[in-house]
Amino acid sequence: MTTSVFSQVRSYAGRITALGWPLLATVIALILAGVALTQPTWAFEQGDASGDLTRSTYAWFTVSEEEYTNGVWDQTTTRSYTGPSFTQFRMREAVGAAYLVGVFFVVLLFILVILKFLARSRKVPANLVTVTNIVAMGLGFVTLGLPALSIPAAAGDVGAVVSGFFGSAAAGGIAYSWGAGLGWWLSLVATIIALVVFVIPLVQSRPGHPVLPR
Repeated sequence: MTTSVFSQVRSYAGRITALGWPLLATVIALILAGVALTQPTWAFEQGDASGDLTRSTYAWFTVSEEEYTNGVWDQTTTRSYTGPSFTQFRMREAVGAAYLVGVFFVVLLFILVILKFLARSRKVPANLVTVTNIVAMGLGFVTLGLPALSIPAAAGDVGAVVSGFFGSAAAGGIAYSWGAGLGWWLSLVATIIALVVFVIPLVQSRPGHPVLPR
């Protein structure tokens, strides 16, 4: 029984690896970029020496505020960007634009996965795959760069101390820190993978370079 299960697992693993590393890597990039849309793209914290801390994380449609008292979690409040109590309108626009570009990034990666899969058994123009990969990479960089440029300008709604996409400051006995959320980091990894999938075959096409299995 154990041998049979092992044989089936090995058979499935063989089928998956037979797809080739560029296609598998692109699928991983697609999954990471998709998950990134469900995670916060930016976070802001403020706390004092007593352990009281408030952390705000900005996702696609909501901002969540986690409050800690004396270092112990107290409560989490989630507010909608369209709710009557939400007033950080510039942040809403900046974050919303970042996620919108992220959607296009996911769509292009999905199309790239389909093209790479079809290219294995059908005649798909090589230029089409290349162009799609380049556009996907470009959207990946925009997904990273847009919030890095727009959020600091909009973060005056959050706190006057914010300067830059990453940073920290102290004022009046309060320590502040801010930076990218998990969604941004996942998009970074997805973009790097898309870049690797594009660059390595390009380098391998030059004479004298070893060719990795497809």
